[in-house]
Parts: sequence; C-alpha cells; structure tokens
Amino acid sequence: MIIHLLGIILLIGSGSAQSQPCTGPTATTCSPNSQCIYRTDNIGEGGFYCLSCENDSDCNYWSKSLTSTCVSGICSPTFASCGKHSDCPSPTSSACNNNVCEPCSQDQHCSRFTSTPFCDEAGKCVECNYNENCPLFKGDCNETDHICQGCSINENHCARFSLTPVCKNPGYHTEVCVQCISHSDCKNVAAAKCSESDTCIPCTESTQCMHFTTTNLCDTSKGSGVCVQCLRESDCPSSTPVCDSTSGKCVECVQNDDCTFIEKPDCHEGLHRCQECSKNSHCSRFSETRVCRISETEDALCVQCIVDSNCTNPDAAQCSESNTCIACTANSHCTHLSPKSVCKTSGGAGTCVQCVTDSDCPTEAAAQCSESNTCIACTNSTQCTHFSDTKLCDTSSGSGVCVQCLSDSDCPFITAAKCSGGTCVACTDKSQCNRFSETPVCKTSGVSTGVCVQCVSHSDCPSDTTAQCLASNTCIECTADSHCTHLSPKSICKDLGSGGTCVQCAVDTDCPTEIAAQCSTSNTCTACTTNTHCDHFPTKQVCSSPSGGTCVSCTSSSQCTTEPNLFCNTTIGRCVECLADSDCLSTAASHCSLDDNTCVPCTDSSHCEHLVSTTLCAVVGSSLGICTPKCVTNCFQCSNNTSCKVCLPGYYLLNTTSCLATCPDGYWENNQVVTCDMCDATCKTCETNANKCISCFTPYVLDGSKCIPPLGNSPPTVTLKSSSDPQTFLLVFSNPMAITSEILMESLQFSLSNMTSLDFSLLNITAQPDSKTFKLTFNFTKSMGIETLTVTFENKGIILDKDGLIINQDSVSAKTTRFTFFSKEEKAAAEALTSIGSTVSNTALASSAGMFLAGGGGMLWTFLGIFQIVNYLLYLNVNYPYNVVAFFQLFSISSIEGLLPNPVEYVAPALYEDMQVGLPSPPKFADNEMDGLFLNNAGATLAGWIVIGALYGCSKLILFTFRTWGRFNRIITTFKEKFEWGFVYNALIGTYPELIIACCLQFVNMDFTTHINRFSSISALIIGACCFWAPFAVTIALESSAEVLGTEAHEKKHGAFYEGFIVESQRNVSPETAYYRRNFMAFIFLRKITYFSGIVLAYDIPILQVVITCCSGLVLLIFMIKVKPYSNKRDAWMNIGSELLMVLIHLVIFVLAGDNMTQKMSDTQRKNVGWVVIILCCLLVAYNALFIFIEQVLAFWKGLKWLFHFLCKQKKKTSTKTKPTQTQSIKNLALKLQNDTERLQQSPGIRDDQRRKLYTRTTFLIDPNDTKTMPTIVPRLPNRTHKIDLNKLVK
Repeated sequence: MIIHLLGIILLIGSGSAQSQPCTGPTATTCSPNSQCIYRTDNIGEGGFYCLSCENDSDCNYWSKSLTSTCVSGICSPTFASCGKHSDCPSPTSSACNNNVCEPCSQDQHCSRFTSTPFCDEAGKCVECNYNENCPLFKGDCNETDHICQGCSINENHCARFSLTPVCKNPGYHTEVCVQCISHSDCKNVAAAKCSESDTCIPCTESTQCMHFTTTNLCDTSKGSGVCVQCLRESDCPSSTPVCDSTSGKCVECVQNDDCTFIEKPDCHEGLHRCQECSKNSHCSRFSETRVCRISETEDALCVQCIVDSNCTNPDAAQCSESNTCIACTANSHCTHLSPKSVCKTSGGAGTCVQCVTDSDCPTEAAAQCSESNTCIACTNSTQCTHFSDTKLCDTSSGSGVCVQCLSDSDCPFITAAKCSGGTCVACTDKSQCNRFSETPVCKTSGVSTGVCVQCVSHSDCPSDTTAQCLASNTCIECTADSHCTHLSPKSICKDLGSGGTCVQCAVDTDCPTEIAAQCSTSNTCTACTTNTHCDHFPTKQVCSSPSGGTCVSCTSSSQCTTEPNLFCNTTIGRCVECLADSDCLSTAASHCSLDDNTCVPCTDSSHCEHLVSTTLCAVVGSSLGICTPKCVTNCFQCSNNTSCKVCLPGYYLLNTTSCLATCPDGYWENNQVVTCDMCDATCKTCETNANKCISCFTPYVLDGSKCIPPLGNSPPTVTLKSSSDPQTFLLVFSNPMAITSEILMESLQFSLSNMTSLDFSLLNITAQPDSKTFKLTFNFTKSMGIETLTVTFENKGIILDKDGLIINQDSVSAKTTRFTFFSKEEKAAAEALTSIGSTVSNTALASSAGMFLAGGGGMLWTFLGIFQIVNYLLYLNVNYPYNVVAFFQLFSISSIEGLLPNPVEYVAPALYEDMQVGLPSPPKFADNEMDGLFLNNAGATLAGWIVIGALYGCSKLILFTFRTWGRFNRIITTFKEKFEWGFVYNALIGTYPELIIACCLQFVNMDFTTHINRFSSISALIIGACCFWAPFAVTIALESSAEVLGTEAHEKKHGAFYEGFIVESQRNVSPETAYYRRNFMAFIFLRKITYFSGIVLAYDIPILQVVITCCSGLVLLIFMIKVKPYSNKRDAWMNIGSELLMVLIHLVIFVLAGDNMTQKMSDTQRKNVGWVVIILCCLLVAYNALFIFIEQVLAFWKGLKWLFHFLCKQKKKTSTKTKPTQTQSIKNLALKLQNDTERLQQSPGIRDDQRRKLYTRTTFLIDPNDTKTMPTIVPRLPNRTHKIDLNKLVK
C-alpha cells in the first residue's frame, strides 16, 4: 500500500500542479489549460488525471510524438490519451497503443461501435467492408462509402441468404432480399407457390407446379399442397403404371397384388419393383400356384407344390416331379391330410381317406373302419386288436372304446394289477394280486409301491421252509425266530446258519408251557421226563414224573431255596412260604395261613410258641399282632433281644444297644430324650451339651468349656483336589497324619452331584510318602461332565495328625473333570491295539538297537527321539479319553526312567528317602510319579551316564590288557573308534529331553529351604544352562573345526552331530543353506528345547501348550523341506514323514484341548477323536518300522556281499602264492611313506600347521584290486579332493 501511494505521488508530481482525476479523453471537468491524460504508476496501476504540460517534452512523452508542442498547458496538436481500447471514443482512432488513441488495425478495435463494427483499410471504423457484413434488409455494401444499402442483383447481394436468395426490384438499391417474387423461385415441391408476401407456401393448384419437370401436379389430398408426379394411375406411363399415393411417384408396384406374374410375384418395399418370390406368402394369391419354388439351378417360381404337404386335395395328394398335385399311390402321400392319412388305391386313382382297415384307426374311441372309410366307435374286441395295450372293447357306456382292461384279470402285469377306468394301474389291495401265484401280495408302502410282490411282511410267507420276507419282497429261509411268529405254533427257526426251517421248537426253551416242556427229535413240544427239560422255567424247574410229567416248582422242600418260599406244597407242586406256624420265624408274621401258605401276623400267643425269645402275641387295639421278644437288661421296649428303643426310668439309652445308669466318657446325659449323646471330638467328658467340655483328650487343653490345641499347634485342615485322571482325587492334609488308609476308608462317606451310589464306587485309598496326601481312586460306571464330589468325615475323632490333633472340618468338596466311560469291549479293543503297537515298536526298537551295535546308530537315536516326543504327549494338559491314555503308555519305553533306577536309592538310601518328599509338580507329571525335584527326575539320567562311563572305562581297560593280541585288539579298537565319542554324543542327544523336563519342573518350583532342595535347584540351574547352551555349543564346535569337517578322524570324534547330514558344499547352494545343513543338529536341539520346555512352562494354558508343541514340529518340518539337510533320501523321507504325522497328531489333540473349554463334544465324538489319535500314532510307528526294516534288509545284503568277497579272497590266497608284484611293491612303498609321515607328524620340532598339512589332511587311496593304476595321495581340503602322482611325492 505504501508503494502504491508513493507511485501516485510521483505520478501526480510528474505534471503540473493541477492533477485532479478525470473520466477519460472526452472529460469536461479539466480546466481550460489542462487535459485528461492516462498515467500508470510503478506497480502497473493507472488512471486518468487532469494534467497541464510544462514543456514540449511532456507532450512528446504523453502523445508518443516528437512533433507535439506544449501551448498554454495543452499539447498541440491535440490527442486522446487512453489506458485501453474502450477509452478511445472516436471511430477514426479506436485503438489504444502506448496510452494514445490511434486508427484501428483490426475489426476487434471497432467491435464496441454497433453502427461501425468493422475496420477499413484506412484505419477507420465503418459499417461494412464486404456484402457479407450487411444484414438481410441491406444486402449490398457500398465500396466507396462502406455503408450497407438495398440489393440490386440476386447473385452477390442475396444468394448468401438461404431463406431469402432473391432481390426484389433489383437495380434500384431500395429493396431487400426476399424468398421469392414468382413461383419459379420456389424450389421445394412442398412449398411451390410464391405468396404475396414473397414467401414460398404449399401449392393450391397444379399451375403452381409447372416449373418442376417431373412433379407438375399439385396434390392437396393431405391438407397442404405438394407437387407430385401423379395423382392417379392414369397419370403414370405403362412402364410404371402404379401411382404411389404416399410419395406421389409412378412406380412398378406398391404391394404384391400389383405384381401379376408368377415369375415375379413379390413387390420390393423400397424400390417398388416386382421381383422373384422368396417365400410361399408371395404366391398365396395365385390359387393354382400357391407355393414358391426356390432352386439353386432355376429361377424362383410360384408352383402348385414342392412337397406332398402342399397338396390339400385328398384326390390329388401327391406332389409330382413337375411340381403339380396328382393322385396318391402310398400312405406317405396322405400323412399331411390327417385324419385322412391312408391312401386308398382300390377302385381307380388313389384317394386319401381316414382308413381302409381297422388297423388304420389310431384312437381307442374310434377304432373301427366303416364302409365309408371313416373311423367309428368299436362294437367288439376284434376291432381293437391293432392296439398294443388296449385290445378290449368297452361298450358299457354306449359308445365303444378300446381299453386296456375290463376287469382286474385282464391286467397281466404285477406292476399294474388293478383295472381302473379301463386302464391297468398300480395295485392298492391284496385281492388284486391273488391271481399271481408267485406274487400274491400288494406292496402299498415304502419304496416302489403298488406292485404285486411275493411278500411285504413275514406273515405273507406261508411255507415253513421260506418264512422270512426280505427287503426285496421275496420269501427265503428263516434266520431268526421272529420270522416264524406267523406260523404258530411253528414259531421257532431251526438251523439258523444253513437255511432255517420254522418248527415248533429247536430246544426245550422253545416250549412255553409246563405241560409240554420237552422238545422232541421231531421238533414238537411233549411232556417233560427229566428236570433239565424244565430249566427254562425260572420258578418251575422240576419235572413231576419221569414218564412224562409237568414242570412244577418242587416235589420236595429241599428244592425250595429262594426266600421266603422255602417249603414245598406237593399238592400243587409249588414252593410256599410256610406249611405250619413253625415255618414262620418273623415276629410280625408268625402264623401260617393255610389258605395261601403265607406267613401272617399272629392273632393268638399260640402262634408265637415256636419263637423262643418272642413268645407273646401283642395286639394293641385294631393293629396287627406282633410277637414281642425278651428285651436287654433295663430295657422297657425293644425291637429284638439286642436292640432297645426305650429304657426303664433312671437309665439312659446308649447307641440303642444298652441301658446305663450313667453315661461313659465321651458322652453326655441328654435328659430330654433320655439318651447318652456323643461329646465334641476333642472332649473326653462333657455335660449339658456336646460343646461344654469338662475334660479333654490329649494333647488338647481345657479353656473354659472348650478344648483347644496346645499353644503353637494348629489342627489339620484338609482340601480335596482333582487330578489329571478323572477317576483319581487327592485328599491333602495340612499336617502329617497318624492314620492309615484303612482307618480313613472306614470314616469317609462320598457323594457326587447328579450321580447315584450305583454310578460310582471307591476302589482304594493310597497313602503318599509325605504322610499328608492320600490318593482316592474311584470307579465310575457311566460318563459324566463337570460335577461336584463331596467327602464327608463320619467319625472325625479317629482322624488324627501325628500330634494327636483332630480335623475341624465336616466335609470337603472338589470339581471333577469330564469322564468318558468305556465299556469292557471298548477297553479291550484299546488294550489290544496298544499291545500290537507295543509289539511293533519293541521289535523296531530292538532291531534299531542291533543296527546300532553293528555301527548304524542313526536309526536308533532317531527312533528314540520320535518316541520321546510322543511319550510326552501324555503330559499335555488335555483330558484324554481312556483309549488315548492307554495307547500313550507304550511309548514310555523311550524314557530312560523306565530303564535305569535312580543310583541315589542304592548309594544313599537315607538321602533318597528324604528326596521322596519332593516338590509339587503339575498334575499330569505328579500322576506319572514326576515331582518338582530335579534330583528325583534326573537320577535315572545320572545312572545312564554312569553306565556310559563304565563302558568307556571298560573299553580302555580291555584295550590296554589285550594290546598285544593282534586280531582281538583290532576288533576292540574298531569298536572303540566307532562308539567312543559317537556313543557319548548320542547318549547326550537321547537324554536331552529328560534333562530339559527335569530342569523346567525345578524352575517352576525353585526352593532353597533345605539342603536337598537347595542342591537340586542349583543343579537344575547349571544343567539347564548347559541344555539351553547346547544348540549354540554344537554350532560353535562344528564351525571352529570346519577345515577338517568330514575327515575320518573328525567323524570318529564328532560325527554324531552331523551323521546323516550334508556337510560338503555343493554347487548352486548358498552359503547359508550349507551352514544350515551341517549345523542341522542345532535346530533339532532348539526344537526339543521349545517342545519340552513348552510342555512344562505352558502347562496352565492347555491351548498355548498344544500350539507351542505343534508349531515347534511344524517349523522344523518346513525347515527340513526348505533346507534338505539329509544326505540319504531314506533318512529325509523318514524324518519328514514322521514330523508330518506328529503335526497331524497335535492338530487332532488340539481338538480335544478345545473341547476341554467348550464341553461341546459328545462321548462318542471324544472316543472317535481318540481313535484318530491312536491311528495316527500307529501310522507313525509303522512308518518308522518300515524304514528300519528296509535299512536292515540293505545291511543284510551288504553283509552277504562282504562275506562273498571275503570267501573269494581267501580262496584266491590259498590257490596262488606268488611273489609280490611291482604293484604290490609300490603299495608297500606307499604304506611305508604313510608310516614315515606319521612319525614325522609326531616329531616335536614340527609346527602344528605343518603337521596338519603332512598328515591330518592327507589320505592314501589304494585300490587293492586295481593293478593298472598307480596309488595316489589325496590331500583332503574342505569339501574337495585333489589327486597327485605317488611317484612325484616319493621323489
């Protein structure tokens, strides 16, 4: 803004002092000595100001002219100043150039002047330059004055106006351009008349069309007149005789009817010309030639016919070759004239008629051919024989109709045996099938109903020999008694396996009545002759007569053994309760009623005389009589002679067994009910109530009226815990207890929610070594979900801890885990499959162990590794069904715990006893006798390493002892080289899982309270660190010796870490892949770390536990496939297949883990999932066993080849004994050189790098059977072999 103001000041100051604004060059506001000048400031903005010039230079600058002078403040000559073209008001200077108005140079400088919008050659704005610049009413531009004037000629002045091309009164320059001045100026036939207003309008008469050559007639029929060629046919020439009323033109035709010749009957719609026909409709107007014949060799033509169907006259129904209709000669000529589709040729020329014989009549309603050759209704069945299905004439309705049947007997088909409305349909009743001897029954339900079959149910089979009705509705021999029930009394099927026959009986049990209880040899029921014939009657198993009797309950009382009916009424042959009062021994029913031989209550004391202790019949009011006994001492009312109900006054009832004057210790006198009631379990004596103690049992002390524990001691508390086994629970006391399992079993009562006492039972109670825990093992007889088990203590007084303190709880409860019940058959199947799997796995393991002793240990350790992983599937926190648990037990053979004992048990028994107290561990581990103490879990592993050390020491001792025994020493040396370090490393690999598990169990139970626990925790930390460092140690060991990796000496010592893996670099293999291959054992270690530590550390999250174990295998599987580390394809297939099966096993187990949370699966589904796990595990075992078998076969074959070679070599030595050949000498020289090199290598003066070059990386390759080539020395470089000539090396 400041700059703008400065510019205005400078602008104003550059002229005279008068500088007021003005509107433009024509402004009148300026003073006489000033003029309106347009000026711009420094930023490009400008305006008009009244300025007075001070000198000529001002005028020269403003006007852009050197001739301008300043006169009295005004520039002369005068000029117009401007900022834009619109500021220039004069047509003679309409363009603004450099702020000065100048003459125009183009039309746009003049466009603002409406009357002079064009710029002429002189730079002046004018009205026009050319005729085209002039409007309609002034079409001529005066070339001199440049003004528009009236037209004078048509061509130049009006022709450019399409609507007004004619100049009216040309030559006078006074008229305008118009459309017409005469009719001839109107060129459009639709507007041919020139009106008085000089415009063309439609014609009204033909004279107005005379200026058109061909359309000189005015057609006013459509409203507005149009000049056309014709108004009627008479206006048209003979060549185009038809007047087209639409276009008013003369044409050859407008419609097909205008084409009168059969050669060209079709009128072209666009051209209006007659042309050849292309379809029959073009010929339809010609009565004799109504068909269009189209041929590739001839012109199209309207003819009478092309095919027979074109001939519609029955007397001329055939189309001849000349395309004319002639009489028929065959029925095919009449098919198009249905119903007259038969050619009748008798009697002259052929004629198409409806029929000639009855067989020509196709419909059942008109099956007879009349004399007039028409089909009419039948009158008898002979006229229906030409129909395949409807051969019978039904005249019952008046008009005869050929039908399929008149009654059911006319229907010959078993699938349509019923006659309904003259048609055979499916049967609906047995009566409709009676006439078919083989299929007399109508099947009305199930699949394929309405068919006559042999039988629908067994009752339809009337023969003894074919009494069973199959699903296929045929009768065959019976196979079950139910097939014979309709043949009563022959309701038993005999010979079930070989074509049964229905008989009355096959064995005695088939005879249902006592009077005929024996099955005779003729399979009929007859009277019994021995008691065995009556065995099938539970209550009547005695035959009354050996010569043919009836089955009765007894013939003597000795045969009555079922209470209460112990006596035989021989009259009726039935065991009864009594025969006399002496048989009734109950006090409530001591009298024998002879009416029905039952014991009833006494009514008189004579009925009680046979009861020595209750001889009195007591009848009170209307109640039944009871024989009352003699009561115990001081008893007023008793139920028997040992049990009292009410004592005499002054006596207290104790446990319903005795009446005492005073209550003993532990009881108090309840005067309200006159009984001795038990005191609190801690009270020795009490009074008034159970909790008001007078004295206490040791060690309790009396505190007022309460017995309390001694100071510093607290009574034991108890909790009930579920275990991984749904049928096992742990009763855990807070204090060591002084009770046995037997005492505990007597004092406990159990209840289970939603279960009855018949659904479960206690098998045993087992005391654990810590004296605090008791294992309760139950047997459930049905499946159950998550329920509540309640343990109630019936007699707390005998449940004491080692200090004599009593528990203060009445009951404890715990939630159960889901239990899936397996029947005996299902358990047997699971155990059988487990036995088979165990046999296969043991065989495979023994075979692989044999191969290990022969030098091929890889299979053994691989097999054991797989077994270890599967064995620990049992420790996943998943509620497995019984079949899976039983099957997993067989894999425990892979655990060293089952093979070797803990050495501490024998070396330090007292220490071992203290170790058994242990530490808590997750339930699955605890149930399998694994606690949290590292020393307990790793003890067997320690024993294994002791065995390994012993074997190693023995081999060293044997080598030293027999060092001079040549062959034996070589055998031991070979064995030592093969197993010395390899056995140690493989043993480390084999015991690795047990060490990880033992360490992780200790990690979650770190305890430093006792010396044993402290030592165990520290040991676990040290061993655990070593185990977790193992993968890195393997990699470091192998990479640090990469230069000698794969040499014989290196393989003997460290080969176990890369045995079976590719260690040599190969072409097209990246360094990373080569690194992964030779260090693949490290990844196996990492997998085992992840797998086994995940089992322990993620135990409380079963889903995470399964995911970790599954993913560890899945990652290793992908890594195997990607890296391809195995040098042997068999090893690769074995390991990849095993890992794949392991992944599948984990995925199925994941389903069970999910069900632990959702509880959605049924028992059957859980069992089926368990079988899937077992099947996959069996596949895993069989898969590995197959590879072991293949390996053994190959090893056996290799041994045979070696034996054959050895025998041939021995034979050759004994047959030919020659002097050493030159080749042999060279070999001896090479061996001597090798020995010298070994001595040089042992020289103390040689450097390590020289020693390695001389011997470590040098090997002699001598083929004893090759006599043509010289021995060579091959320096072993990493992954390469170079050969040099032996002669050069000798020189």
